[in-house]
Amino acid sequence: MEIRCRVCRILLPALLVLGEGCTLREADPGRMTVLQPRHREMFGGADLQGWRMPTGEWVVVSGLRADGADPGRAILTGGAGILVNGTEGETSDLVGEVEFGDGFFRFEFMLLADADTRVFLQGRYGVRLADSWGDHDITAEHSGSIGETAPPINASLPAGEWQRLEVVFRAPRFDAGGGKTENARFVEVSLNGVVLHRELEVTGPQEGAPYRDEGRLGPLVLQGNGGVLAVRRLVGGHLDLP
Repeated sequence: MEIRCRVCRILLPALLVLGEGCTLREADPGRMTVLQPRHREMFGGADLQGWRMPTGEWVVVSGLRADGADPGRAILTGGAGILVNGTEGETSDLVGEVEFGDGFFRFEFMLLADADTRVFLQGRYGVRLADSWGDHDITAEHSGSIGETAPPINASLPAGEWQRLEVVFRAPRFDAGGGKTENARFVEVSLNGVVLHRELEVTGPQEGAPYRDEGRLGPLVLQGNGGVLAVRRLVGGHLDLP
């Protein structure tokens, strides 16, 4: 069952509140999960406002396509609506200005051939986005992997097509003295409408993460040097998870 409503503060048993306007999905029977999303558009489509300098080769365009002579290289069309890490996909990471604890994130993305990149929650915990469509032997190198945990199925679409990632994330917990009491957790991760992970605990920042410490808050970071990555309709929100 899925219910859509326009109320962003709802108390209903066995329902999970998500999304814009809110989306309510069934949770565990007998369990009450209450999320109060305060969502915001993290990329307005017009410029790089909301992202920290320096922004490297990241640009805003209206379209892109693969170069016929080099399918991993992008030919860009001027305009607005799409965020992309240049024509070659080799630049610095893009770091958001807003820092999150518990949160949800939803966006559409496009990869070109052979791209293998990540989006880091809190700058520490990455979800892999890779050109892995058609692969049958699923490994932690495939899209939707988190660290060394591979997805159960390959939900990727071909390079050059728009895909959708949705993440609900619970930040690590700390005591008054700053000692960690609970690890960070991916509550739910879905790729192209397929749930790949639920309640996946991560013990610390991943190898290659921009931030090597752990904390209550951190920004969303888009990796800049893993091949061409285009993003649109990026929405994030703060959550208060139990």
